[in-house]
Amino acid sequence: MTRAVVLWVLLAQLAPVPAGEAILKRVESALAPVQDYTVTLDITADLEQAKIPPMQATMYFKKPDRVHFESEGFALLPREVFSLSPTRLLERFHVEGVVADTVEGRRVYRLQLTARDEKTRFREVWLEVSSERWTIEGGTLSFADDRTLTVQFQYERVGTVWLPSELLLSFSQPGAVVPENSPLEDQKPVQLGRGALRRGSVIIRYSGYRLNTGLSDEVFAPSPVPGGR
Repeated sequence: MTRAVVLWVLLAQLAPVPAGEAILKRVESALAPVQDYTVTLDITADLEQAKIPPMQATMYFKKPDRVHFESEGFALLPREVFSLSPTRLLERFHVEGVVADTVEGRRVYRLQLTARDEKTRFREVWLEVSSERWTIEGGTLSFADDRTLTVQFQYERVGTVWLPSELLLSFSQPGAVVPENSPLEDQKPVQLGRGALRRGSVIIRYSGYRLNTGLSDEVFAPSPVPGGR
């Protein structure tokens, strides 16, 4: 390590750490040019005691955190994972603390967030934010029942903004046991939904972004209930 690098690391460690709210607002500002987007998702899952074939879906996103998916027989993981909207995070969580760190020569901030309301799906959230491009690099989300979901993002430059190119999800469900003759064994294919949230991992690759096409609110309207009036 050269003197210049050592000096840079020391100065970075001495630099004041911004407040967690300010960090999330910088993340929000970095995404300001994006009003909506459409992207193709290719999903590969490796779940404990569950056979799930590769799947593909189309994801529609519109600010602040509206998300819609299209694919036959496709049920998805918690939608909060796909938007991680800074605005919604600040509405639903307190920022309890911020720690500055250096990872492979890059300065990052680790944020600890706790739910404002006990009814919030995630009890606690840890996020890692890049101080260079102001993107959420990854994190750990803890459910109220002690399940944990770890996320890790990779990014690509799309126009003037950084958007996800790959998302790795790793999750665990302590004490989870799949009983004999489990419905999971009878479904062909198994749906990737809340019922499948047990030990394992899911890789989601993003491709073919289309930004700011003016997506209609109708895209995100709830599907009509069969037989309803």
